[in-house]
Amino acid sequence: MSEAASIVVGGGLAGSAFAIELARHGRPVIVLERTPGAHHKVCGEFLSAEAQALLERLGLNVWRHGARPAHLLGLQFAGRNERLALPFRGAGLSRFLLDHALLELAARR
Repeated sequence: MSEAASIVVGGGLAGSAFAIELARHGRPVIVLERTPGAHHKVCGEFLSAEAQALLERLGLNVWRHGARPAHLLGLQFAGRNERLALPFRGAGLSRFLLDHALLELAARR
């Protein structure tokens, strides 16, 4: 009896990452996504050191995809502006580019 494909619903960050992991472990996988590819979203484009490490583990180096370093955190509240140094090198990467790279990586796997 052959193994049935796993079906991942949604090709966003979590869906793409899950599909990559399944494929890395030899599982056939199908990703169902309602759009034909990555699309622009209104959301944060900041990647912490932990997020960068998880993406690297999946096989995606954010720096090779054009990420820009982030060293400061800026906060504005009640007319006050504060800048704080980050204790790690953050990365700023377009969510569109990140989603596109993850979907491509999932397809290649």
